[in-house]
Amino acid sequence: MKRHHLGPGHGMALDSLTYTEVMAKHRKFTTLMSAEARICPEIGGNVTFVMQVQKWVLIHDMHLTPGQRGEIFREILICCTKLRYKQGLLKRILAAAEANGFREHPSSDLEDLCCPSCGVHFQADLRDCGTDGKAVVITTWMDLGSRSDVEDLKWNTLVNAGGGRDIVRPNPWEIPRRPGMHRRRFQTAPCTPPQDEDRTECNRLYLRERMYRRVMYSSPATDGFWWYPWNRYGRSGRCN
Repeated sequence: MKRHHLGPGHGMALDSLTYTEVMAKHRKFTTLMSAEARICPEIGGNVTFVMQVQKWVLIHDMHLTPGQRGEIFREILICCTKLRYKQGLLKRILAAAEANGFREHPSSDLEDLCCPSCGVHFQADLRDCGTDGKAVVITTWMDLGSRSDVEDLKWNTLVNAGGGRDIVRPNPWEIPRRPGMHRRRFQTAPCTPPQDEDRTECNRLYLRERMYRRVMYSSPATDGFWWYPWNRYGRSGRCN
């Protein structure tokens, strides 16, 4: 936000926050996490900083022991708060997964949900990835505010919900809860540089036939871990 307000000589470039990583250290499943940030206009001419984070848990073998189900349970990331409602939601997701409630194509009618503690908005989907396996996909949107001062209500609510410490402890009920608002704001915001691929489809292609092994960085010191910085293959970020 400092760069947005003060110019290129200040702060981090927005596209430097775009990042994808894959962890493939378990025989039963592979995880992918991608992050992307946009500066989004608000009503009244103000702007706010919104992050989209997507987590894929690609399950290669649905015959899971209770311990393996627990491992997958811990990999399904929504937000950093520990709430009973979220534990129940994750159990429902896993139950739907075990009941084979997967779809081959993305859905346009996914339910928009919201964490009542930190205000993170999210959607959950179950994708059939053919011979690669079946995936639980969680996409979250976080409105981090303008960061114009240390008392920014959005920033402090997210920090405090995760157990962090900050100067101000706002009333969490002051944060707007309208599920889907962050997603729509992010999806309609102008991109710099412009992007012409769908992030969900891009992530699916990374996982298809382990394409991440051919196009991402890896290192002998990080066995089972691959990552994709934004500028690795040019600024378009294409994955097909």
